[in-house]
Amino acid sequence: MPIVHLDGLNISLDKFNEVADGKYNIGQLKLSEDGKSVYRTNNHKTWTIFNSTKISPEESLAIKQAFCNALSNEGLAQDKIDYVKRSLGIFGSKLELLKFGNIKPLSAAEVREIIDMYAGEINAKRMSAAKGTEAAKLLKTSADIYHGVSKKTMEDRETTRGRINARTLDKIKTGADWSVNRLMDILEYPKNGGTVSEETKGIALEFCLAMQSKPTLLTRGNRSIELEDAFIKLKLEYNDKISADIGLGGGRVFNIDTGLTKSELHALMRKVAGLPEKIEETGNERKVGAKDVKERNKKLLEDLSLLFELVNDQDAYNAEVSEVAANLKPRNGLKLTEEDRLNHAKLKWRDKNMDPIVTKLSMALTEARGFDDRNVKLVNDVREVCYGNKVIDAKKLLDDISDVLFKKPADPKKSAHAGRNADPLKNVDDAKLKNQIDDLGENLNINAILNGN
Repeated sequence: MPIVHLDGLNISLDKFNEVADGKYNIGQLKLSEDGKSVYRTNNHKTWTIFNSTKISPEESLAIKQAFCNALSNEGLAQDKIDYVKRSLGIFGSKLELLKFGNIKPLSAAEVREIIDMYAGEINAKRMSAAKGTEAAKLLKTSADIYHGVSKKTMEDRETTRGRINARTLDKIKTGADWSVNRLMDILEYPKNGGTVSEETKGIALEFCLAMQSKPTLLTRGNRSIELEDAFIKLKLEYNDKISADIGLGGGRVFNIDTGLTKSELHALMRKVAGLPEKIEETGNERKVGAKDVKERNKKLLEDLSLLFELVNDQDAYNAEVSEVAANLKPRNGLKLTEEDRLNHAKLKWRDKNMDPIVTKLSMALTEARGFDDRNVKLVNDVREVCYGNKVIDAKKLLDDISDVLFKKPADPKKSAHAGRNADPLKNVDDAKLKNQIDDLGENLNINAILNGN
């Protein structure tokens, strides 16, 4: 099963529309294993005993957000997107939503109702973009799908659907993940009377001990720290705030923005752990000279070359992941399934082997030529190679990176890592790819390499 970052879902509105066109439209939407689509589950009308598939609040939040993103991608105005979010119960911070348990699975009926509401406007935009109805792919509405069905029949179906969905929700209710709850306990510590579990204190203490042993953690030279007991990876974002990637069951990764700086989070963790509040923190690493920069960049290219060799050796990769899985500590309070253990091992492998190099590369490229869109392309091409993209010429990619780091002028005729990438705006697939990546986040086509693809 692939590693899926719930914040990086990219699902088309047509797919949402497709799964909400059933006769009764009973059931809720669940994410496909690869995180690229959704399907309707708990949709039995007669054998309702089988309507028992659980959908976590984290997954439900991600699917609802992906639905809103799909509407936004169709050009729907922000005030209408906000209205949809309120209707779906996701207008607010993740912490508040998860804390009060307000996140229910997205039902097919809700999708149908919302798409019907805005289909006219969206179809008009599609027709305008296609310059004619024949070329436009229009959304089907209830009027199209249920043409000829009487009003009485539709009302009967609605009654049946409502009754079954209500019973299903009672059976499939699930709380936030153990690690998510522990992090929420820490972030809510000032508001909850200072009472937390021993497990939560242990997580805070692990963080504090790590900061004590290596003060440069969560700085621009060393952007992340992984808390083993809770499978939480804390990351320094480029706004100097700390976010958390939380490993869930089934290979899902859920992100929470703590809203805190490193020093603020450290102070909070010390309070939770019961340690003195005074913190002595060191700054970033010393400033380096031109010679140091040259040596550092040379080492970066060597490490990158070795990484490319490793991802091309599937046997070596599988052996490393198996070793990581064998040494994983059991999650505090919960038992790990073999599938969870393997998925967490894949995440840890990526964290150890790819993420640090990608972070160093991004910083080195920015240092070499400032904030430049071409840096984004290079960084994401590195990720694509690591995910198993054989179209990109890895050797040429290394040469292009070397040219930037060592100040060689770019040759436009040789800048493409593969022929199809010479001018991505002339290629539909590349244009779509460009829309799917973001500067310093994960590529939406996540971890193909970690799944043997």
